[in-house]
Amino acid sequence: MTQSPNNKKQVIINYEKLETRTAFLNAGHLEEYMIERATGEVLSGSIYLGKIVNLQPSLEAAFVDIGAEKNAFLHYRDMLPASYDMAEKVQRAESQDGSIKKIHTKFADKIRKLFGKAEKSKQIAEAETRRRKLKITVEDIPKIFPPGSEILVQVTKGPIGTKGARVTTNLSIPGRYLVMLPYS
Repeated sequence: MTQSPNNKKQVIINYEKLETRTAFLNAGHLEEYMIERATGEVLSGSIYLGKIVNLQPSLEAAFVDIGAEKNAFLHYRDMLPASYDMAEKVQRAESQDGSIKKIHTKFADKIRKLFGKAEKSKQIAEAETRRRKLKITVEDIPKIFPPGSEILVQVTKGPIGTKGARVTTNLSIPGRYLVMLPYS
């Protein structure tokens, strides 16, 4: 990639069997250097679209298949903050289970009671703010995310011994100048 003769940008990639090294140069000066090792390990910070395999109400946890050797462990409390936006997507999907529809109508009824038919943008914004304040409790998680549901998770702790990775739905993507927190 070259922009002008004076400001030359380059990407140098060194690929070998065990690792790939990438360097970003700007006018001959190193700006970034990354190393990626070719291991099949689940790394902390990785983001996966997983599928809930089973729920353990006694542990208040879900086990999520992320494609690793062992299923990942997801505690219900790690699902709560992000579940507001994700619950809407689950509720929009057609379902045979009446419990998901009941949760949807509970939210919709509260918003309708508060504002009726919101016609102004200010009322719509206020309705959205109040909707976010509605509490989803730990008891609602099995109704919102039954086994077989897909869920976006990030690894917080890698697998140890016979245990799978620990994951959360509270994603954080760090950048150079800011940290992106979707669902927050």
